[in-house]
Amino acid sequence: MVSCGSQPHEEASGAKVAANNLVPVSADSATQIELKTESIERRNLANQLHVTGRIQAEVSKEIDVAPRFSGRVVEIVVNLGQRVAAGQPLAKVDSQEIGEMQAELIEAQSKLDIARAHEERERQIYEEHRQRPKELLSAQAEYDQLKVQLQLAESEYRRADELYKEKIASAKDFLVAKATLAKLKVQFQESEAVLQREQRLYKNQAILKRDLLLAHAETARATQHVNTLKQRLTFLGVPMEMVNRIVSSGQITAYIPVMSPRSGIVTDQRVAVGEMVSQDKKLFTITDLSTVVLSAEVPEVDVRHVHLGAQVQIKVAAFPEEKFEGKISFISEQVNTSTRTVAIRASLPNASHKLKTNMFAEIDLPGAAVEVVACPKSAIQERSGSKVVYVAAPNGYQEHRLEIGKEFPEYVEVLSGLHEGDKVATQGSLLLRTAMATKQQQAND
Repeated sequence: MVSCGSQPHEEASGAKVAANNLVPVSADSATQIELKTESIERRNLANQLHVTGRIQAEVSKEIDVAPRFSGRVVEIVVNLGQRVAAGQPLAKVDSQEIGEMQAELIEAQSKLDIARAHEERERQIYEEHRQRPKELLSAQAEYDQLKVQLQLAESEYRRADELYKEKIASAKDFLVAKATLAKLKVQFQESEAVLQREQRLYKNQAILKRDLLLAHAETARATQHVNTLKQRLTFLGVPMEMVNRIVSSGQITAYIPVMSPRSGIVTDQRVAVGEMVSQDKKLFTITDLSTVVLSAEVPEVDVRHVHLGAQVQIKVAAFPEEKFEGKISFISEQVNTSTRTVAIRASLPNASHKLKTNMFAEIDLPGAAVEVVACPKSAIQERSGSKVVYVAAPNGYQEHRLEIGKEFPEYVEVLSGLHEGDKVATQGSLLLRTAMATKQQQAND
């Protein structure tokens, strides 16, 4: 009797409790307040692994600047913390070593100019004598012609001489023949001399070519010496523009700039005006912070979840509301025997230059994945010191108290209070909590 009588009472009590925990919501109201739900399912979720690390400059983007020559610093032209471009002067140095090399370069350039002029003269002479066959033929023709004319003049002179002696020809005819012969002899001798000279010059073309080749070799040697000096000066850090100006002007430049090898920020200065410097003296440090790296240590048990190229998020205390994204760029092959950790590095873009070297930062890494009954965090509300969710029911949403286990970035593990397949309110759950609180307040009143 008792048990039969108590069953309807228990069902009525359960129905009353269910009604008290129900927030009535019509279809139109759900649309108006833009209620959204999500099903409770089993999910493979990975917890985030939080590791603390330190921001550092990339090894390849931090350079110590030292001169390649010795001398005395006469001027510092940048300030600590200043942004500089590649090739920008950082300091000026008075160097006797570079001054002597400049003087040697000016002298070498002068010798090169002389060698080029000599070669050009030899080339002109050689090119001129390459035309000698034509000149030789012309001289030969003129010689042959004058030889025939001379023979005729001699014959004419002998005939005039005989006739003059026999008093047949006049003295005037005799003198004309004699003068003509004398003139032709002179012309013939000159022609013969020209012919002999042209013959000698033609035979000497090999000597002229040898002289041209020697002049060319001297020019090449002088050119090589000048180029070597230029290369030595540029290797020692003298800008090519300055080297060319020294060559063209013939003037020695007193102060040589120490140039920045890359763009970046002057993060360290270890020199003062008047100080003697040499190749082993580091003057500045130039750091490019457009990208940085975060160095951290990961426990060896979690290193299997870290992969090269994986996206990670980084937070720093200076900007607590901001997340910086990067990629894993290095995973060490060694385990630290003291800490049982593995060194990793993440590369981060830093165009804003907010991240500074030696800043401490937290990096979120994916942890081991586990299968759990998962509830979205957006569905969970806090009421009366308990965690509650609102499960879709025929006439509205039923409030369920929730016991949770592990927390993940977007979900929590459900230990009790929900079952797979339940649909919980996500967007709009705060309005449901407010409505439930109001309903219970009215009931208590």
